[in-house]
Amino acid sequence: MKLQALLLTFVAASSGDRGFPTPIDALNNAFPKASTKVETLYLSAKEIKAASKLAGREVRGVVRRYVAIDPKTNELVGYAYIDTHKVRAKRESLLVAVNLEGQLESIQVLGFAEPREYLPREKWYQQFEGRALDEKLALKVGIDGITGATLTARATVNSARQTLAISQILAAR
Repeated sequence: MKLQALLLTFVAASSGDRGFPTPIDALNNAFPKASTKVETLYLSAKEIKAASKLAGREVRGVVRRYVAIDPKTNELVGYAYIDTHKVRAKRESLLVAVNLEGQLESIQVLGFAEPREYLPREKWYQQFEGRALDEKLALKVGIDGITGATLTARATVNSARQTLAISQILAAR
């Protein structure tokens, strides 16, 4: 519970007044007109191992997922995950949205505590849209790097890969 409170405090302090969307605004941007509900899921040891292999890095076993539902049809629209991680020495929070085909819908920055010169422009994040979890979802392969912000770019790619891996494992349940 302390980690969740810390995350919400970080995101709230980094959002809105500093030019970043709030988590609710980011969810509305990712899935317009959809309603969302949050769920906490626990990955088994086998699922953690499989997701870590897919992501190319260790993933956590507790997942908070936002489920987007079309309120008119009550049909599932997609999922979103908030990933908070360190870039250099300070935290960044991203909302990573995934469509039903297992592709990235969008990546939005919710908080960025590093100096602003290391924050990529919004256009850079757009290259992730429609990407699946494959060998092209890597820096200098299918994702352009950023001069002067390599660690931020690497952290974003890692976050995208981790989110898609977790989403793929959860879809197999």
